[in-house]
Amino acid sequence: MHRTGIALYLAVTNVGSAASSIKNISVGYHWHLRPFSVLWLRYGVGWYWLRNQIAAIHDFQVKIGENIKVYPFLTQRSIMSGADPSTFLEPGRSTNGVIYFEQSDSWGDCFPAPRTQGVSVKVEILDVFGHAHSAKFKIPFLSIEEARKYNPSFGKTLAELRNETLPHDKSI
Repeated sequence: MHRTGIALYLAVTNVGSAASSIKNISVGYHWHLRPFSVLWLRYGVGWYWLRNQIAAIHDFQVKIGENIKVYPFLTQRSIMSGADPSTFLEPGRSTNGVIYFEQSDSWGDCFPAPRTQGVSVKVEILDVFGHAHSAKFKIPFLSIEEARKYNPSFGKTLAELRNETLPHDKSI
């Protein structure tokens, strides 16, 4: 059993001529499956979508020298700074911040396909008018230990909601 967590720092700009708001953000990735099966065609060639963001327990941050840089959230209120995100964008305006997803329990090869250049992801933003805007990116494939350098509770939200202890969080 394994769980996938994805955190992305996005910049979103309204390049249209009308004001709009971000209604939903989804992220898709390809499963790491053996070729030429039905699931491979569906999720190895096609995209497996995480449609709902999940609340991050802590802010994303990085230590720079003696200082700590806290990254704003795109759609979630910041725990440390208390900053409210603004998803309403006038034409020509932009916003940026972290979005965070956790996938429920998965088995076998139902995790992002790692490549030397990174993991291919597709981000889709749905605006309030029902228009979908998407872009593809390569992101690094990190271990849980590496991800927790940026957020000490990375991958823990679903476990906290279910009152579970994750295997790699158990003390020996």
